[in-house]
Amino acid sequence: MTTPASAAQRAASFRLEEATIGQVQQAIRSRQITTVALVEQYLQRIRAYNGTCVNEPDGILGVISTIPHARQINALSTLDLRPATRAKWSFDRRKARSLTDPKDDSPDMPDALEVAAAQDRAFARTGRLAGPLHGAVMAIKDQYDTFDMRTTSGGDADYANDRPPADATFVKRLRLNAGGIGPSGEGKFEINRYLRERGDSNIRSNADLIAKSRFYTDSNFPDRKQARERDEGATVLDTSVRLQGRFAMQTMLLQCMQDQRLDALVSPMSTVPPRKLTSPREPAVNGRTADRLVTHRPAGVSSNYGACRSAQTGGCGTRK
Repeated sequence: MTTPASAAQRAASFRLEEATIGQVQQAIRSRQITTVALVEQYLQRIRAYNGTCVNEPDGILGVISTIPHARQINALSTLDLRPATRAKWSFDRRKARSLTDPKDDSPDMPDALEVAAAQDRAFARTGRLAGPLHGAVMAIKDQYDTFDMRTTSGGDADYANDRPPADATFVKRLRLNAGGIGPSGEGKFEINRYLRERGDSNIRSNADLIAKSRFYTDSNFPDRKQARERDEGATVLDTSVRLQGRFAMQTMLLQCMQDQRLDALVSPMSTVPPRKLTSPREPAVNGRTADRLVTHRPAGVSSNYGACRSAQTGGCGTRK
């Protein structure tokens, strides 16, 4: 059994200064460090080096002068910490996530340590990282909107609410890739609407499905419970990222078809071999290889099926 002391010692041996995202994630996978411990290491460095480096005799808007050899950079104006946590780490009030919301207690706005703790719980349960940016601690320029932290474009203005209503597009994408805040909300919205219209007295929402369903555990199939839990983390409905990705894929596909002089691209749905009960989802597991041709086909599918799927392009094309 791992003791708290040994876990702390392993975390202390990890040096984040020059670590790549890949190295950070490997350290998380190997249990050398948790995401919470990683964020705490960043907070320790912020506390050590983000102090005062200029004189401000007339306040932050007056004339300033540098402090020689201050060994501080004061680069971060806002920290993603709730008030009690910020005070515990001895950061001053000017670093608050919001100056207009002193309570800052909304459950829909988890701070950095809360997001890290949620990722650690999910990793302990599933053994999977939350996304390609799991463990990547980021600093966002104040010109980009963040729905959970004040955004003033560097100005000292008296906003009634210094938090913008929504994330900037690129911030939203970073959160999605990190697995921190949640998906676009489309899955949660659609399943909740379906269940509401279905009118069942026991299963009324996506949250009910998570709490009251029995999920299988099979490495050959996707983790359905994890997908439902990820959808439940959504706080807004925003399909813009999916639509932008779909448009980008469509543009690339059409360009490839033009380069290959193809009039049409036809690809049967599902995987190779076709899905059936007790069979693996993908061909590269259980001794199967990706280049193995289909040896059987569903009823009603022509004999061209195997040839289509074995083509290098993944489909059948008709040349001009």
